[in-house]
Amino acid sequence: MDNQNQNPVNQQTQNAQTPESVVNPNISPSANPTPNSKSHKKTLIALVVALVIVIVGGSVFAFYHSKHHTKTNATATITNTASTTKTSTPPLVTNTWTGKDNNYNWNEANNWSLGIPTNNQILEINVANIVLPANDANFNFQNDISNLTINKLVIDGQSSKTVGFDITGNPLTVTSGIDDTATATNAISYSTEIQINIQVNIVGNAAIVTNGHNMLTFYSSDSGEEINLGKSSLQFTVSDSSQIDISGAIVGTGDILFANNGISSKGLVMFETSSPNFNGKVVIGSGDSVSVGNQDNNGGYGSVDAFGTSSVDIMSDGTMVVFAAGTSSFSINNPISVSGNGITQSNGSVTGAISGCVTSAEEGCGANENITFTGQVKLLGNTQIGQSTPSSLGANNTHVSYTFNNIDKNGYSLNTVTDYFYNAEF
Repeated sequence: MDNQNQNPVNQQTQNAQTPESVVNPNISPSANPTPNSKSHKKTLIALVVALVIVIVGGSVFAFYHSKHHTKTNATATITNTASTTKTSTPPLVTNTWTGKDNNYNWNEANNWSLGIPTNNQILEINVANIVLPANDANFNFQNDISNLTINKLVIDGQSSKTVGFDITGNPLTVTSGIDDTATATNAISYSTEIQINIQVNIVGNAAIVTNGHNMLTFYSSDSGEEINLGKSSLQFTVSDSSQIDISGAIVGTGDILFANNGISSKGLVMFETSSPNFNGKVVIGSGDSVSVGNQDNNGGYGSVDAFGTSSVDIMSDGTMVVFAAGTSSFSINNPISVSGNGITQSNGSVTGAISGCVTSAEEGCGANENITFTGQVKLLGNTQIGQSTPSSLGANNTHVSYTFNNIDKNGYSLNTVTDYFYNAEF
């Protein structure tokens, strides 16, 4: 039996898939095709047409979708741009105190040039616009506005006499800071004596600036007012024999910076209260003089922690003055990095990068002090330490003792400015 008879199925399949002119060589290619061949050809043509339709249709859809999608994105972009423009921060405006309501309440429309203060304004208190009490006694500005956030509080202008007032009431949030630049033509002591008796919250990097021979105090009463840094930084700039006293606690993890304080610019910043919840960084820059201690006439705290657990960097030509009221022995636990000789006084002498405070009793320091540094003290350069002693006490009657429990000289020298020290253990 031949192969064709042995594989009828294969032969049938071949016949169905191959033109008859190939299967049967007796049929000429030019002859009319059989009905089965015509049907197969129509089917093949239909499949090709369908494939073309699918390809062309898909391309048209992709083109349309691409154009439509691009247009949608462009519209969205325009919409977002317009939305951003509409929600941009409005320009800062200054709302100035007028006092036309004949009281000192902030929540009075006639007391301000722009009506009751609103968020993000600069509040200006020009001392020339303040109507003083009959006997020139201190008075209270009352912040009776809840949840007020301002850009800055500015105290400026010129008066004919010393102006003293307190700011009391609700907490105040500031985003840029507080400026006290007012002056007085016939001031007895300071041009202004201002006491801020409310909690001040710092949001954003802010600065507290005072000049014009002013006294600015941040006071803490029994209700526990404080300066709350959060994570923000706060810079102090003091000049023209002005002074800032921080009598309220500082809380937060932000940094405290100083700019051009000290004898070089005749200004002073004093930190006088325990701040156990402050854990940031303190940077005492060149020419800065910063006093840190505890004003407590009942024996002191035994530990100067006005900077909490923060690290302290004393840069070259900066001075940290250490004092404690009511006690002659106390410790400092902060880690300190220090270098230099401290600020240079007008007579050319230096105070020391760290200076123990030995002043009269009413100024908060005893005649003799024993200061122990329990935190690590690391030298970043050759360093001198000294003491702050007024000439009225006499150098021979005062002494400061320094003890460093953990000091890393880092290859540098540590010396005393004068010979007023005893028991200086390095």
